[in-house]
Amino acid sequence: MKKKFECPRCGAGVRPDDIQCGRCGELLREVKEQRLETLPSSITVERVMSEEETSIMLGQSEYLSLSRQKQLLADREKDIARKEREVAEREQEMLRSIEDIEKDNRSLEEAMRRVREDEAELRAREKVLKDREKELESLTKKLEKGMKELEVSAEGRKMTLSSEEFEKLVRLRDDYQRMVDEGKTRLRSQIEEELKDRFERMAQLEQQLRAAEASLDEKVAGKPTIEEGGKRVAEEVMMKRTLDAVTEEMSRQIGAGLGMKAPDRRIRTHVEKLDSVLEGGIPAGSVVLLNGMAGTMKSTLAYHILHHSATLADLKGMYFSLEQSRDSLIRQMERLGMPREKSRDNLMIVDMVDLRKRMKEERGDWRNIMMRYVKNVHAEWKFDLFVLDSLESFKALTEYELTRQDMKDLFDWFKSMEITVLVISERAMSSLLENVEGELYLADGAVELIMKEVNAGRVQRWMRVMKMRGADIDPRYYAFSHDGRSFNLSVPLAGTH
Repeated sequence: MKKKFECPRCGAGVRPDDIQCGRCGELLREVKEQRLETLPSSITVERVMSEEETSIMLGQSEYLSLSRQKQLLADREKDIARKEREVAEREQEMLRSIEDIEKDNRSLEEAMRRVREDEAELRAREKVLKDREKELESLTKKLEKGMKELEVSAEGRKMTLSSEEFEKLVRLRDDYQRMVDEGKTRLRSQIEEELKDRFERMAQLEQQLRAAEASLDEKVAGKPTIEEGGKRVAEEVMMKRTLDAVTEEMSRQIGAGLGMKAPDRRIRTHVEKLDSVLEGGIPAGSVVLLNGMAGTMKSTLAYHILHHSATLADLKGMYFSLEQSRDSLIRQMERLGMPREKSRDNLMIVDMVDLRKRMKEERGDWRNIMMRYVKNVHAEWKFDLFVLDSLESFKALTEYELTRQDMKDLFDWFKSMEITVLVISERAMSSLLENVEGELYLADGAVELIMKEVNAGRVQRWMRVMKMRGADIDPRYYAFSHDGRSFNLSVPLAGTH
């Protein structure tokens, strides 16, 4: 006889494999709980989070647990908090940018105030000049009137002056007239010289204003929005650099394939022996490194090239001094036979000493400020030669160390303006040779200047052209000197080491 299975609660009959009584629902045996490892594809986190009350039945007994909902809510809250922090950080960045723009505005206002002061001072000096001229003319008229009265009196025998005394008085009058004329000429020349310097400084200040204004426009127009973020801007900059590099390489290869060759134009140094060493001069458009320790006359050589190119070849140039003041540089070069008056029309001398003192509290990359200033000047006054004095001072303007890519970008930027650049450096040559990624290897040319001790403790200045792309150079050392008017090169004495 088969065994009868009954529900222990209600006595209803059940089958041996039944888990639950069909009448009263009594559990007949223990059921192991099965955990759902994954949710069906139709149930998403967004759906769970978007519904206030979710009741999802999976089969007969599986459902989304309350702990899982709490976990999803906590994750969502963390995500919202993170986004709020990002928004707050971007708001702070925008506030800092607004402060920078306000500082730039104040700098512009200060520069405009100085321009107005300079204009007022120029008008005052002109008025003083006119008043002095009127006084001199008045004195001259009085003297002429008195001399005429003396002549009439002498002719009428009303005076007791002898002929010798009268001639002496006439000579005094002539001497006084000559002194008056010379004084007027000297005073006028002095005032005109001062006016020229003032106008030149005003022109430079105007260029600085335009550079600051361009910086302000870039900050206003080019500032990324909160939606864009800094990542997008960085990607755009990287993409632009990549495209520029690819374009440059393709242009170079296409030109080489077609047999194209740029015109071979040379910039003379106006040092006869040096031009011979360089096979006629520096190839136009090159970036040349002038390297040497203090006292090797690097700045004098660079200024010599610009000064004589301006006076003899009618080439325009800009000398950018980051350490020595403009007035000090002019005085030094005039003592070496290079008067400022001769090269004034074709040579612009700029220094950033005063600018750095006035704007030392300003925030921003001084390298970009200086480069923008040079670019704005070149756009209006196309110069052919540029001197950067010195590279170490230029590196010190930035708040971070310049990488090889930064130096390459700088040299490529110079080449894009199609100018010949002389970069003055004071690093030890051993240091430059060790750094295979430095400026010595990036530059088109390099000229080394050293102080060489020869026999009996005597010291000579030596020079050699280490490299010059596009020229068949003589790489030997040459002794060079300056006689107060120009440079002289000669082969070093035999037997020196």
